[in-house]
Amino acid sequence: MEHHFSELITIEEIATSVGIERTHFSKMFRKTYGTSPVNYLLQLRMQEAQLLLLHTNYTIAEIARAVGYQDISSFSKAFKKRLGISPIEYRTNGKKEQTS
Repeated sequence: MEHHFSELITIEEIATSVGIERTHFSKMFRKTYGTSPVNYLLQLRMQEAQLLLLHTNYTIAEIARAVGYQDISSFSKAFKKRLGISPIEYRTNGKKEQTS
């Protein structure tokens, strides 16, 4: 997942690629990592988005695509749900902190 999180991948595809059924994969993943595969994938995407927001001048749309989202709306909703603020607020607040 770490190498393909920015692609439009599904848990079904990941399970198939390792040769096991999706439900079994999800149970084994949760047992091993303490979280669901979907949550882990979202975590990877949001961590990368945070880095891109703070350390690049990419637009929100470019960042959304870079972390596996087709549109800004889906990305912004997921980001705000996960971090409590919008991507624009995160970028603005983060850049303020870097200059202080």
